[in-house]
Amino acid sequence: MIKQKPNRATALSTSEQRYRTLVETMGDGLSEIDENQVTTYANEMLCQMWGRSRDEIIGKKVDQFLDDENKRVLSQQQEKRRKGEKSPYEIIWTKKDGSKLHAIMTPTPYFDPNGNFKGSFAIITDISKQKKEKNMLELRVKQRTRELENKTKSLEEVNTALRVLLRKREEDK
Repeated sequence: MIKQKPNRATALSTSEQRYRTLVETMGDGLSEIDENQVTTYANEMLCQMWGRSRDEIIGKKVDQFLDDENKRVLSQQQEKRRKGEKSPYEIIWTKKDGSKLHAIMTPTPYFDPNGNFKGSFAIITDISKQKKEKNMLELRVKQRTRELENKTKSLEEVNTALRVLLRKREEDK
C-alpha cells in the first residue's frame, strides 16, 4: 500500500493545530499587543497568571494591568519595540485580586511590509517565586550580618577587657 502525501490544505490545517496546541499549553504566558498597546491575543496560561478571563484581557490596553511605575517601564520598552529592539526586561503586573506578579517579558516586535511598527508578541515568564526566595535570602543575609557584627563587637569588648587585665597583672608583678 502506497502512502499518499497529504495535500497542502491538510498539511496547513495539521500545522495550525500543532501551533495552536503548543501556544495554548505552553508553561509561560503569551500575548500579542498592537501598535496602540491593545491586547489582541492572550493564551490560557497568561489568563491564569493574571487571574483574568480572556474577555477581561483582549481588547484592553495592556497598561491597565500595571501600576504607575510599571506603566513607565512598559512605555520605555514600547519605544524600544518600535525601533526593533527585542531585549528581555522585568515588569510587575497587577493581578485581578490586586496581588503582584513579577515577570520577565521576552518581546518580539513585528512590522508591516513598509517597515511600520504593528505590535509585538511577548512571552511572559512568572518569576514571583524566585523574587520572593531572593528577597528572603537577602533578608537572611542581612540578619546574619547583623548577628556577626554584634558578636564581633562583643568579642572586641571582651578582648579589650582582657588586655586591661593582662596589663594590670603585668604591672602588679
